[in-house]
Amino acid sequence: MDAPLVRDRHVVPTRFWHRLEDGRVQCDLCPRFCRLREGQRGLCFVRGALG
Repeated sequence: MDAPLVRDRHVVPTRFWHRLEDGRVQCDLCPRFCRLREGQRGLCFVRGALG
């Protein structure tokens, strides 16, 4: 889950996530429930934590 994120025009705000107590965000879109720190991408490589 450490593929780098690129800041460009294709980055858009998203839904189906929530912030965890430790500062990471958890994606709630698929059953993997990826927990991401700033700059990480989920296993799907579509979702990422940016900002």
